[in-house]
Amino acid sequence: MAATGAESGEAVPESGGYEYDVVVVGGGPAGENVASRAAAGGLSVALVERERVGGECSFWACMPSKALLRSGHSVTAARRVDGARQAVTGDTDVSGTLRRRDSFVDYWDDRRQVDWVHESGVVLFRGSGWLAGSREVMVRDPEGTTCSLYAGRAVVLASGSVPVRPPIPGLDRVDYWDSRAATSAERAPESLAVLGAGVVGVELAQAWARLGTHVRMVESGPRPLPSASDFAGNLVEAALRADGIRLYSDAVVRGVSSTEGMVKLELGDGTEVSAERLLLATGRRPATGHLGLESVGIHEDGAVDVNEHGEVRGFPVVGSTPRGTSPGRPSSPIRPSTRHGWSRTWSSPEPRVATSPPRRSAGT
Repeated sequence: MAATGAESGEAVPESGGYEYDVVVVGGGPAGENVASRAAAGGLSVALVERERVGGECSFWACMPSKALLRSGHSVTAARRVDGARQAVTGDTDVSGTLRRRDSFVDYWDDRRQVDWVHESGVVLFRGSGWLAGSREVMVRDPEGTTCSLYAGRAVVLASGSVPVRPPIPGLDRVDYWDSRAATSAERAPESLAVLGAGVVGVELAQAWARLGTHVRMVESGPRPLPSASDFAGNLVEAALRADGIRLYSDAVVRGVSSTEGMVKLELGDGTEVSAERLLLATGRRPATGHLGLESVGIHEDGAVDVNEHGEVRGFPVVGSTPRGTSPGRPSSPIRPSTRHGWSRTWSSPEPRVATSPPRRSAGT
């Protein structure tokens, strides 16, 4: 397997592997930053990434969603100001917005971020990585070649997250968008049904509504952003309605079907919601199923419960992998120290995980 970047780690001929001080599994925002900081501290570092360096945020989440929102936001803001309002004489240019979106994600090419990894002194391994022991990571590249990476100091798990698909009858028989499809679409649909009014659903509903799509939003809770404060949720609801988005709150979806090019949601009260496209925005879960956690005695239900230091059994777990975290939120503030091994930087006197508090046992 060919590694790219700085000098390769120390060869381990008996196994055909290489040894580094730190091996990071996952090249999203958390993983690439842990890798670069460790390398800056004088440690040898291998970064394992199976898709694009930069992860969801750079190519399918934060960056493209903000690019999609920007054009509509600018037009809406201008229409609120007398003097500027009179200059807005047409609709938002959808094709121009999508071209700008494409440029923001470098046309889904990660070469610039790979160059940054190389300049940081990190060795990049393209492939899927999983644990084969407490300090060993197996990597399989797209051609099927496998090698072993040994970590002298630490293996860092930063594997990101994947969408959750709820068990709704008929959902497996219809074509629907996940967040990746919604942020990379090549045209604006005539109509869009958004299932879920969390952060992802709200952002993308507003983005496409301001590009001329008729949007319906279905939420099981009483309002959008159910995990936020009532004050914030109510403000967001008012903004969505002002953009012409129709909201169905406290809704239960009984089934999904597709006919004549339209997707239909059947709600519990008998209401039917139809649209050209369905966006599934019902949350995300940590992508831990392929990590081989069982090889080190960690048995999880899709997330990793960490201690107050952001670790589980000595493994630093960062980004969207710990339980309760989400893409775009700060990751565990672990930084390397060449003099003292691994040290931590905290924003408050009490050690804690920046992403979320650990799950504690009863009575503690």
